[in-house]
Amino acid sequence: MASFEIDGAGQKNRWVDKLGLTSRTTRRALVWIILIGFIGSFSLTGYQFFRDKAERIALLEDEIQALGKVFAAGLAQSLWVLDIDQIENQLKGVVELPLVSGIILDGENKIQYQYGSTIKDERQLQASFPIAYQELGEVFALGELIIVHDLEKDIDEIFSQQLINFVGNTLVILLIALSVSLVFQVFVIQRLMGIISELNNISAADLRTLPERDHLEDVSEDWDELDALARSVYVLRQTGYEVLSEADRKGAVMRNQNVELYQALENERKIREQHRTFVTMVSHEFRTPLAVIDNIAQGVIRRQATMSPEDIEKRMVKARTAINRLTSLMESVLVSERMEEGAIKLDIHKVEVKGLIEGIVETQRRFVKHELNCLYKELPEEIDGDVQMLRLVLENLIVNACKYSPDADRVDIEVWCESDMVYISIRDYGIGIPKKDRERMFERFFRASNVTGISGSGIGLNTARNIIELHGGKVSLDSQENVGTIFTASLPLGEDVDHHETV
Repeated sequence: MASFEIDGAGQKNRWVDKLGLTSRTTRRALVWIILIGFIGSFSLTGYQFFRDKAERIALLEDEIQALGKVFAAGLAQSLWVLDIDQIENQLKGVVELPLVSGIILDGENKIQYQYGSTIKDERQLQASFPIAYQELGEVFALGELIIVHDLEKDIDEIFSQQLINFVGNTLVILLIALSVSLVFQVFVIQRLMGIISELNNISAADLRTLPERDHLEDVSEDWDELDALARSVYVLRQTGYEVLSEADRKGAVMRNQNVELYQALENERKIREQHRTFVTMVSHEFRTPLAVIDNIAQGVIRRQATMSPEDIEKRMVKARTAINRLTSLMESVLVSERMEEGAIKLDIHKVEVKGLIEGIVETQRRFVKHELNCLYKELPEEIDGDVQMLRLVLENLIVNACKYSPDADRVDIEVWCESDMVYISIRDYGIGIPKKDRERMFERFFRASNVTGISGSGIGLNTARNIIELHGGKVSLDSQENVGTIFTASLPLGEDVDHHETV
């Protein structure tokens, strides 16, 4: 039984597929059309049945009236003369007519006859006719004639005809319903299914892709509701694309703003941290030479009577070293602040490179224990520059070379000319710079991670690089930890500069 039901369902589905009625909406519409058509056909058939019945009864009544009047007149003559045989023959002859199912004669003088079906019910049509005879202007009543017609055959005939009409109308309605359903399926449902499929297949990736321009983009007067619905899908995708694009754009802007805000906060935090570190270091850097100077002054005051000129000179050299260190630090701080504010201006004049370097080296030799070796190659006599700024740069580089090579005994200074540039290289043999710190060595307030215990402010290299770049040059470094460091400053020669080699 179960197998039969499954096969039956499959057979029905195959027929549905063959008819193209794959849409549930189409099938429902088909059922409703058939149901409404069936009700309409049934109502029409019922109306036609009762109409035809009424018309048939009216026609029969007219025919019976005509027949009854004629027959009653003929029967009156026979009753007047009391011709019994003639009366019976006339009655039998009338009963044999198709129009007459039965006849009743109720005459005077107890003359009564009854032929055919005379049972009175709703399926019989009866008509009575008075029988009278007129002679010499006088009318004599002879009885009553009743003609009976059985309506059963007429009703059955009308019913059969209307049943045929009902079946025919139903078949026509079924064909019309199938045709309408198929047309609806092809021209409406399939288009709707296409639109629904497109809607169901829209993904987030589709909404992030601008839909291709097609005929649905522009409104046309030839459109129907389905075209408008299809365009709504196009507009939906286009609107979704615009909304998501705007959301992505605003999201990207917000992310960038968040990144910028985070970077600004991080930079602010670093600046505050660097400023605190700088203040601490500068305070220490100022305090140390001041303490040295104060200590020397107090010693000289207390022991000046017993001190030899050599001791006093030695102490004064130390005091001058401290003063020189303090002065250099103050100049570096002032120049760094002015550069940070963008308020520094170079005082450009002709600068004798060798004389500048020799003067700095001669001064530093009195304050450091290192041997400062100078080598000059193809050195120009003069370059364009700010002598005070260049002096500050070279002093910082030489002092740093000595400070960060405490165990070494020499610092090498090399100057040469190449491709319209003059190069000044300062090399030490000290602690070097860790690889991870080299890229940040020119940042303001930054100090390498291996300089713990060595005084410094973290602004010297930053100031040196800025000054050299203002002159149109560059500062580079090459370092190896625990081996040494080379700082090289390059400066443009300028036009019409004579070169000569000095060793």
